[in-house]
Amino acid sequence: MKYLLSLLPRPTTILLVLFFGILIGRCFTPVTTDSAPDRGTESGMAAMAHEQDHQVETSPEVWTCSMHPSVQMPGPGSCPLCGMDLIPLDHGGGSSDGPRTLRLEEGQKAIAGIRTTRVERREIAHEVRLVGKLAVDETALATLSAWVGGRLDRLYVDYTGLKVRAGDHMAEIYSPQLFHAQEELIVAVESARRFAGNLDESLQKISHSTVVAARKKLALYGLTEEQMVEIVEKGEPSEQITLNAPIGGTVIHRNAVEGQYVVEGAPLYTIADLEQLWLELDVYESDLPWVRYGQEVQFEVDAWPGESFRGEITFLDPVLDPATRTVHVRVEIDNRDGRLRPEMYVRAKLQTMVHGMGEPAPVDLSGKWMCPMHPEIITDSEGECPICDMPLETSESLGYVVDMTDQGPPLLIPISAPLLTGDRAIVFVQRPGEELHGASIFEARDIVLGPRAGDFFVVKEGLEEGEIVVSRGAFTIDSELQLRGKPSMMAPKGGGGGGGHAGMPGMGDASQGEGMEDMPAMGDKEDVPQEETSARFRGENGKLLMALTDLGEAMASDDLIAAQKVVGTMTVILHPLHGEAIPASAASDLETLRTAVAEAAKAIQLDDLRVVFDRMQAPAVALAKRYGYLGLERELAIFHCPMALERGADWIDFHGDGTRNPYYGASMLKCGSETMTIPGFEQQQ
Repeated sequence: MKYLLSLLPRPTTILLVLFFGILIGRCFTPVTTDSAPDRGTESGMAAMAHEQDHQVETSPEVWTCSMHPSVQMPGPGSCPLCGMDLIPLDHGGGSSDGPRTLRLEEGQKAIAGIRTTRVERREIAHEVRLVGKLAVDETALATLSAWVGGRLDRLYVDYTGLKVRAGDHMAEIYSPQLFHAQEELIVAVESARRFAGNLDESLQKISHSTVVAARKKLALYGLTEEQMVEIVEKGEPSEQITLNAPIGGTVIHRNAVEGQYVVEGAPLYTIADLEQLWLELDVYESDLPWVRYGQEVQFEVDAWPGESFRGEITFLDPVLDPATRTVHVRVEIDNRDGRLRPEMYVRAKLQTMVHGMGEPAPVDLSGKWMCPMHPEIITDSEGECPICDMPLETSESLGYVVDMTDQGPPLLIPISAPLLTGDRAIVFVQRPGEELHGASIFEARDIVLGPRAGDFFVVKEGLEEGEIVVSRGAFTIDSELQLRGKPSMMAPKGGGGGGGHAGMPGMGDASQGEGMEDMPAMGDKEDVPQEETSARFRGENGKLLMALTDLGEAMASDDLIAAQKVVGTMTVILHPLHGEAIPASAASDLETLRTAVAEAAKAIQLDDLRVVFDRMQAPAVALAKRYGYLGLERELAIFHCPMALERGADWIDFHGDGTRNPYYGASMLKCGSETMTIPGFEQQQ
């Protein structure tokens, strides 16, 4: 071979060597069915993983809806529920940072609108809004009565509304009894004068006692000392006696008519001192812990718009009104300028400082002296009550002073930070020191909330001062966790989404609203067996659900006045729902509804009412599905809007009526869709 190659030209020899080399290499290379890399080597596995990632990016196998991740289609298209364009699922399987964590790049955070806030302790006040009306101060009322029977010969005050001073003449009365009593006084005085120089002391004592008795008799008939002196000086009885005003004030009621015969004790005039008024407020049970004796109340009236009046709480009724489920609270108002009138309607508010774990701070009355019968009497030193003459006692002994020295400022987060679902509250905490190339890791955490104070919630457990929580976009993060199949608020056990779409957090599965975690998912046709209960309760439940649909319709029409009327109707319906006819297991849902309706009654804006309306849905749906309802001609259904209240919300309406969104009204009336029906008791028979 070597000899033959030497005979050929050199270029030809090079080409022949290359040809035979390639041929020999193919003969000794193992034959495979394709050009895939060897799976048995480390480099081959890496290449395969890269190849699979490339295939997922270029040709996704599953497409889903950002609003309804339960929808999964083999190719691109539109969502059959909302019509939105489908997006590809990311098959990467999520992050390894933890089962309840999500890693977001800076760009993703910006697109999703994520905002964070530091948890802090600081002083804050809880505001309670109340309604009520002004009333006459009952301690400043007086009635001028006929202390003796007779005839009203003249009225000096012949219409209501007149202002009088103490001692002003009001009317003249003729009374035979008064006439004879005057004669007795005149005779007694004359007899005393005759026996004044008599040496017999017993006669002097008798004559003197006769004068005293005559004066007391006239005093019991209502005559003043000045009138008696005038009668004695005149020396003859008067046919008419003038009746004088017992106090200064305004005549608010008149029974007297000129020429009328009256009996002893008949009320003639009612006089009220309107320089001091009472403001009577109704406080719901849920707001009662925030009301304290001595607390300052600010209020407004329609007569003086933009002007704020003030007063202090002087009485809290110890008994709850069973009809309205409220407690009457009294505020004393200084009205010396006379601008306020009894029966004026009032919009009031009071602010209570929050301490520690959400406890309301009492009014500082330390070192004060108070009357045990009239606690509105407060002084800086001991003494006697000017009203009842009882000795004053220290405020500490009467229980008006509470030691709050160990209570510091509360731990606060914005109200937009937690996701509220029934009894659970979830926040997303940013892990400290784990930022990597601009990325942040957010971890879901269950916390225990205290009361709401303005735009903040008090945190009792679960967070520490200085931690950073998501204050805007928490629902977006929770939705992305659900899309990736991780535990979330709406799917606590995970597995809800099957994967998240690439690029940025999704909008999440909004098929279940806040507070609905104990119900079947929307679209789930599983029936909840109805418990055995009375037809009466089902009928009352039907009235309640009907009122709830009316409330939703009023809000969908942006009609606040109609909505407030329906809230009043719901209060009346809920009142008799107690006792043996009510299943014990329904008590909790009914109480939740009562609390929500009570809060709705205080709402003065549609936005506030819509937030409370959302909290009514979960207990109402539970009652409807578990016990059924009677009296409604059509089935009820649950509707859902994924955009309502920035996290999605549900509402009850009639099946087949179409979408009328109560959370948006005219601005987005058709946003949402019917997700499931709730058959009534009749439909299940």
